[in-house]
Amino acid sequence: ISLTFRLAEQIGVSTHNTVSLEVQNLSSEGSRQNLQRLLDRQADFALVQLDVVSNAMRQGKVQAVAILANEPIHVIARSDSKLRSLTDLAGKRVGMGSEGSGIRFTADQLMGAIGLKVRPDSSSFDQVFERLANRQIDAAIYVGSVGASEKLRQRLASNPALRLLPMPPEVINYLITRDPGAYQTATISIGTYAARPAIPAQDIPTLATATVLVTRSNVDDKAVGL
Repeated sequence: ISLTFRLAEQIGVSTHNTVSLEVQNLSSEGSRQNLQRLLDRQADFALVQLDVVSNAMRQGKVQAVAILANEPIHVIARSDSKLRSLTDLAGKRVGMGSEGSGIRFTADQLMGAIGLKVRPDSSSFDQVFERLANRQIDAAIYVGSVGASEKLRQRLASNPALRLLPMPPEVINYLITRDPGAYQTATISIGTYAARPAIPAQDIPTLATATVLVTRSNVDDKAVGL
């Protein structure tokens, strides 16, 4: 179960228990579909990645209600590879998230912004780890709250052949300067995913976007307030 799904469930329970507001949660393929449903008036609120929705916010199409969680970018590679940081992925086969997903959006934005040309792979979350193990891809991008994905924790803790790669400081500085509304500096701290042996084995500098609750400007103010 994803963090976004759990957040949506918590919002539904909280609004019911505290202000008697009933919320219907819709399953989806991720941030981009959530945003499109909001714009198409198929939903009144949406949980989306901040970088996915930043442009629509700047255009005044949607507005933020609350930032709910930070979502660092994880760059995952095999421990026995010669890859040492994000910029070593040039020309490599990289799991970028499924088409239409928030992860794919962030990965595309990241690679495009710094002119890093890779060979993208659109495998699902589970397929990515199989393809990494079989050396069918060289690395993978994952975007999610630190420690919140139990599936990611299990994958990293049970597979010492994997490790997280840092982002060079110049890439971090460039992205937060280029789009400060969408990204901020973040650290995946030593031992976040396992204590002994520590995973990661050292602090990993990276970028983060966020999970944000958004709505349209014409949604009833009372509902937004509740």
